[in-house]
Amino acid sequence: MAHKEPLAATRAHALQEQFAVTPLSRDEQSTCTSMLQNVEDARLLLMPTHHIHPDTGDLMGFRFTCPPHAPGTALPVIRQMFHGHTLVECQADENAIHRFMLNLEENRAKMLQFMQQVLPLRLPSVR
Repeated sequence: MAHKEPLAATRAHALQEQFAVTPLSRDEQSTCTSMLQNVEDARLLLMPTHHIHPDTGDLMGFRFTCPPHAPGTALPVIRQMFHGHTLVECQADENAIHRFMLNLEENRAKMLQFMQQVLPLRLPSVR
């Protein structure tokens, strides 16, 4: 039977700091450790802009990736993600996503149609 390293020992490669301009503060290090500790094969890439938001205490400036089998509770979703520009991509079948995105006009029409069904707003009609 092969010896399996403890999860904490295998996490060392999961935190990727090659683009970080400043060293991690104690709060940032603690947050990164917390985000990675329960998800096997997760990765956290810190951007040059990484920081702890002074008002909310949330870690900003990173890319988190995890395998498809990871539970939704592993995702680092914060309230502020919905107040600006956030990019989230969930992939089950890469080809299906790319095929859908290649036809941007069709994608736009389908999204408008969906939003008209879900949201109680007056949106432009789909052409």
